[in-house]
Amino acid sequence: MPAGPSWELLETSRFCAAASASPVPTITPTSVVNQKNGYLIPIPTEPSLHAAARMSCYLAEAVPRLLPSVTCHRLNDAEPFEAYVGRSFDPNRPEETAPPFFTAEALVRDERGTGEVSFGMSPRYEDDDSARAGCSGPPCTVRTGPHGELVTVLDSTMASGVRLVNVSVYKKDTITTASAMNGVLAATPADPGRAYSDSDYRRTRDDLPITVDQLIAVAAAPEMDLFP
Repeated sequence: MPAGPSWELLETSRFCAAASASPVPTITPTSVVNQKNGYLIPIPTEPSLHAAARMSCYLAEAVPRLLPSVTCHRLNDAEPFEAYVGRSFDPNRPEETAPPFFTAEALVRDERGTGEVSFGMSPRYEDDDSARAGCSGPPCTVRTGPHGELVTVLDSTMASGVRLVNVSVYKKDTITTASAMNGVLAATPADPGRAYSDSDYRRTRDDLPITVDQLIAVAAAPEMDLFP
């Protein structure tokens, strides 16, 4: 059983109150070039903290509705499905700073065991053709989202039996991601510079805590858009 505090109901009022405030654009509409492929990446004008609050408000309401029998736990320092900003774009140094990205995650537990669920948002950094080319065969498949979006699903299973699914939904100017795993990180490697390997994870339930179709539905929702 996960250690630390748990939530059977997630408190959304703090996030939703911040999200309901009118955002004051802090960045003039601009874009930067992806140095790897030449794609012109749009930069959101919405303040990063406002976008994070909007994402938190939506996820903390939407995910428990899909998983009514789960108890949520922190996965890292944030509350379950509280979005945080991975980085901020500096308009004064456009060539030296990267576009922002946002992540929100939680450990979820029910009578079948414990698993991980996470979501992300970032400005779009590649076109549809490149995304399809990067998902040209198993374990990756190409699908169509509920609004006609391009969706890629990477579904892999480790030697330990831990199954990890990574979903990417390609919208007009946003890429949203959703992931689920039927396992947890067993222990943090002693060497902080070492990348995690399959042996660092252990299976803690037989199935994913959320279905692939549910992951796609949440990621494809209008609320998960950096350019609303």
